[in-house]
Amino acid sequence: MRLAPEALEARLAELVGREIGPPERGPDPVNAPMIRHFCEAVGDESPAYLDASWAARSRHRGLVAPPAMLQAWVLRGLRPAPKDRLGELLALLREAGYPDVVATDCEQTYDRLLRPGDHLTLRTVIGSVSPEKATGLGPGRFVELRLAFHTEDGDRVGAQRFRLLLFRGAGAGAALLERPRRPHAPASPDTAFFAEGLAAGEIRIERCGACGRLRHPPRPMCPACQSLERGFVVASGRGTLHSFTVLHHPAFPPFHYPLAVALVDLEEGTRLVAGLVEVEPDAVTIGMAVEGEVREVEEGLPLPVFVPAGGRAARPTAAAAPTAPRIPPRRTATRRVGDVVAGDALPPLDVPLTVTGIVAGAIASRDYQDVHHDADAARRQGLPNVFMNILTTNGYVGRYATDWAGPEAVLRAVAIRLGAPNLPGDTMTLTGRVASREGDEVTLAVEGRNALGPHVTGTVRVALPPEGAR
Repeated sequence: MRLAPEALEARLAELVGREIGPPERGPDPVNAPMIRHFCEAVGDESPAYLDASWAARSRHRGLVAPPAMLQAWVLRGLRPAPKDRLGELLALLREAGYPDVVATDCEQTYDRLLRPGDHLTLRTVIGSVSPEKATGLGPGRFVELRLAFHTEDGDRVGAQRFRLLLFRGAGAGAALLERPRRPHAPASPDTAFFAEGLAAGEIRIERCGACGRLRHPPRPMCPACQSLERGFVVASGRGTLHSFTVLHHPAFPPFHYPLAVALVDLEEGTRLVAGLVEVEPDAVTIGMAVEGEVREVEEGLPLPVFVPAGGRAARPTAAAAPTAPRIPPRRTATRRVGDVVAGDALPPLDVPLTVTGIVAGAIASRDYQDVHHDADAARRQGLPNVFMNILTTNGYVGRYATDWAGPEAVLRAVAIRLGAPNLPGDTMTLTGRVASREGDEVTLAVEGRNALGPHVTGTVRVALPPEGAR
């Protein structure tokens, strides 16, 4: 039965600050098979989690579990949900007109690393319920949960703050999938002729009306004779590549990467900067012949682009292609505190997104929410396919930090916020930098982007061994 607004608010207020029910014991103790499944799902090859012989010789003195698995050890999986205060709260909000739910952010802190045999118990408190807020998915209310994890003997091993958004809005997925538009060049009387030419499918070059000199970019006065008279010629588009750059990171959502940008010597005698397309970046060479044309790169935005003269340029043969991987192989050595300086950049990590990987991550983290494995359920929320759950994203962020820090580093905390969904067929690129260093602890600022924009932003606190430590 749907409550009146005043009664709803009163009941929600009664629930805030209370435990959802009795402490809940995890279905299984920490164990090596589940650790292996989770590591396989997120591509984590750390010997601290997988190699008992190496781990025994390390400062960990035995196998440990990835800290990002903290919540996985207590999730119910497919067991029926109990009738508790959280179930009541979610039912009240659904009945009040907020039928859909999505995780928005998660902050975990780790008091110690978990080892096989630890058996966890969870206590959950309803931290807060927000008033209705306008969000990108539609009107909704945020629910914050505060989780505390203990072993059977009562020792606290970690804590978590977790926020859910319950919202309403038909086709909410469309808001998540809306791709940002490219920036448009500002219009002015000096550049109007160039924009009008692009709309007509022409690349126009400004010409002085007095001395006939060509100039680009457009400007009000001729640099040769100082005349204010001007006209234009239509460029053939033919030219040679004077210089170029290939952008990989950071990736901005309106563009497709790798992004090749060319500086071209036009046969008319001026230069033009534009995108270089239909060519593999490692096949581009200075002096190559190119041809310019106008393309509508997105609806209502025609721009000049260049292609190799005579058609698409092929990638060099495998023998000539670079063989070094973008990410160095996993190291068994661990960084020391003295190795790290604030501002250091972490190497980027590309994570190909597949249905198999997304479903594997959900299963390995014991998250059976249907939108992470059932494409029809995801489509009912307006998304084209299943999408990655927050616990898998958390696992990738943790892996990214320890891939950089080394297997004897110890994660102290991971705090993340989600944005655009991770969908199959895309790639998430993780980048990061050292934000600060204090004592043995380093704070990393991490971001993961896909073609839709930022998927995850957050921070990781990681403890490094001191110089000379073993």
